[in-house]
Amino acid sequence: MFYNLKDQYWQNTVTGTISLLIMYLLPFSVFGFDGVRVQYNYMYNQLINSVTNQSADSQADHFIDIRLMSEHIINNYDWGLHYQLQGLHSEQLSVSETSSVTPQLSDDRSNVLDLSHVLSSEDEQQVLHRLDRFYIGTTAASYSWKLGRYAVTWGNGMVFSVMDVFNPFNPASIDKEYKTGDDMFYLQYLFETGADLQILLMPRRDPVTDAIETDQSSFAMKYHALINANDIDVVLARHFNETLAGVGFSYDYSGVLWKTDILYSHNDENYFSLLSNISYAWSWLEKPMTGFIEYYYAGFALDYSHHYSQQQLMSQSLLLRKLQRGEVYTVGKQQLALSVDIEWHPLVHIRPTWFVSLEDYSSLFQWLVLYDYKQNITLTAGFNLYSDEQGTEYSVINPNDINNQQLISDSLFIQANVYF
Repeated sequence: MFYNLKDQYWQNTVTGTISLLIMYLLPFSVFGFDGVRVQYNYMYNQLINSVTNQSADSQADHFIDIRLMSEHIINNYDWGLHYQLQGLHSEQLSVSETSSVTPQLSDDRSNVLDLSHVLSSEDEQQVLHRLDRFYIGTTAASYSWKLGRYAVTWGNGMVFSVMDVFNPFNPASIDKEYKTGDDMFYLQYLFETGADLQILLMPRRDPVTDAIETDQSSFAMKYHALINANDIDVVLARHFNETLAGVGFSYDYSGVLWKTDILYSHNDENYFSLLSNISYAWSWLEKPMTGFIEYYYAGFALDYSHHYSQQQLMSQSLLLRKLQRGEVYTVGKQQLALSVDIEWHPLVHIRPTWFVSLEDYSSLFQWLVLYDYKQNITLTAGFNLYSDEQGTEYSVINPNDINNQQLISDSLFIQANVYF
């Protein structure tokens, strides 16, 4: 059994830090690692006070993530280990208000095993290291299973998510290469027809008692089948204290791909959520292009009446819990996303995306330029432009700091990934 890294003795001594490094890195010295990714993010933010709607001081955030990866298959057995070292420098760490665009370091508040450790925490910077993947498993002809820290993605969302309630990406995130891992048992069984059944058990700790609780955990099943070349998914789950039942499908008609997820949830009340998108690839001025439009509806979200408020959010406990757990990132019921990927050059892609609330018509416009500089170096640059009218979807209510006036931000950013 791993010891709890929250133990104060280990956190407050140099010996403890060295011991943690040895514990995390020793497997790499035995088995070696298959790859390394070094990521650096720079973001320049123009802060705006969402209460007074006046410009505030600008700030620059610096974020670095070093990921060591080792994945091996021996006979039918496989195991994986991803070690992360993360560092963040941001002026927002030293004040009570936090910006929604300030990068967040990973943690293990709800996981069964606490495999994160803060190496340094000061007014404007934090450094931690953690294990983001740590699993063993077996792969056979008709089944496979994994036990440990792993990541699973379900559903048909392009940017939003309905069925994917397990650490989904922020819709506006510029880095969607690695999903944060969760402690779980995962089983997949393959049928002779080509269909498969996935079963997932994800125990979690109560943030107050630190004990593993049923009402904090998830048990889910997904059946996937192919009918007339179209994908069909059926999901049943018990997630925290919600009962979930969903169906998803994809349909290809003359190159137009239509995907839809419908999810029913019961938590004292009944709610329906819907996600539907259409994508298509074409050529314009001899430039390959791929575009999509996606509609998202969340029945548990807030009703819009002139403006959203902190009081509304606090009164809607289910939505607040989902926001704080990182399952959803919007407060209004209806959202729309439109995007196109333009291959300007085989090494350069331009990707504008427009997010708009269909409740109050506030919006976020994101422009990305992706450049494969070298075989092992990728560069991403762009900007976010927020609608800044007070009380709208994209004036940003921060669920983790609902008692303080919040900050929103237009921003410029640069991201570099180097692979070894």
